[in-house]
Amino acid sequence: MSKNKAKYKKLSWAYQFKRLLWLLTVPLSLMLIKLAASHPQRTEEIYSRSIYPVLRRIFISVNSCVPFSLAELLIFSAAALIAISTVVLFIRLLLRRTKPVVFFKHVVTLAIAAAMLFNSFYLLWGFNFMRPDVAELMGLNVENRPLDQLEELCYTLLSDAEELRATVFEDENGVYAFNGERKDYLSKIPKAYERLSAKYPLFDGDVGMAKELFTSELFSRFGISGIYIPYTFEPNINIDQPPLLILSNAAHETAHQLGFSKENEANFIAYLACSESDDPCVRYSGTILALIHCANKLNANDRQAYYELYSSYSAGIKRDLENYNKYWNAYTSSTSKAVDKINDSYLKFNSQTSGTKSYGEVVDLLLAYFYGSTSTAD
Repeated sequence: MSKNKAKYKKLSWAYQFKRLLWLLTVPLSLMLIKLAASHPQRTEEIYSRSIYPVLRRIFISVNSCVPFSLAELLIFSAAALIAISTVVLFIRLLLRRTKPVVFFKHVVTLAIAAAMLFNSFYLLWGFNFMRPDVAELMGLNVENRPLDQLEELCYTLLSDAEELRATVFEDENGVYAFNGERKDYLSKIPKAYERLSAKYPLFDGDVGMAKELFTSELFSRFGISGIYIPYTFEPNINIDQPPLLILSNAAHETAHQLGFSKENEANFIAYLACSESDDPCVRYSGTILALIHCANKLNANDRQAYYELYSSYSAGIKRDLENYNKYWNAYTSSTSKAVDKINDSYLKFNSQTSGTKSYGEVVDLLLAYFYGSTSTAD
C-alpha cells in the first residue's frame, strides 16, 4: 500500500471508528479490578509485594535524578498541548479549513489516551487499593472503642506535642517554622521510613524524597496539600502552605509511594514514620497530624470534652493551629469544593466508601495501635 493510500485510510471514518475498539480495554481493566478486589490476599502476594516494588524501584531510580517534579511538568505540558490543539482544530473546523474526520480523529486519540491512562493507573499503582487493610497486615484490632480511650489518646498525643513544641523553632510571630532549608527537612522523611521498616518490615522498600510543587499556590486554590502521581511514582508536596503539616503531608504521600493507597492508612503510616524520625520537627508534624484528627473525632462525639482538651493546649500549639487554619480558610472556594467532590468520587470508586471522610478514619487505626493489637506485622 502506498503512503498516500495509507494516509487516506487513516483519515477515513471507518478507520477512526475501528480505533475506538481500544476503549474496550477499559471494561477489561474493570473486570481485573473487580477480580483483584475479591482476592485481596492474592493481590497482596502477586501485585503489592512482587510486581509493584519492582516498578517502584525502577521509576524512583529515574525520577530521583531530577530535582523537580516530573509529574507537575508533564501534567501542565499535556494540559496545555491538549487545550491548544483542540481549540485550533475546532476553529479550523468552523472555518472549513480541515475535514470533520480530522477533528474526530483528534477526539478519538484523546479518548484512547484517557483509556490508556486509566489502565496504566491501576497497573502502576491502583491495584494497591485492593490489597488487605493495613490493620490486618499489622494485626491491629480495629473495633468500636469507648470514648474515654479516644479522650485519653488525645491527651497522650497532646503531651507528646507539647514536649516536642518546646524544642522546635518558631518565627517572629511565634509560629512553628523551619530553621534551615526546607529540602533538608524533607530529606528526613525517607530516613524516617528506613527506621520504621526496621521496626515493621511491612514498610520496607525504596522511597524517594517528596518533590516540591512549583505551582504550590495553585494547588492551594484547589485545596490540595499534597498529591501522589503514580505515573512518575512521585510524592509531591504543596510548599506554599504553613510548615506545620508539610513534613507529615510528605510522609503521607510517601506512604502512597510505598504502596498504601487508602487515605486513612496513609495518615496512620505517616504518623508512625514521623514518630521514628530523629528530628523533633518531623515528630512534631506527625504528632500534630494525629492530634488534629483525634481531636476532631472527640469534638464530633463530646463537644464539652473537646473544649476542655483544647483549653489545655499551649499557646504555641494554638498559634500554630490558628495560623494553619487561617491559611486554608482563605482558599475555601467553589473551586476547592469542586476538587474535593472529585476526590470524594475517586476514593469511593476505589473502594473507600467513606470518600474524603476516610482521611479522618485514621483515628480508628490510632486507637487500635495504642490500645490493642493481635499480632506483629511481618
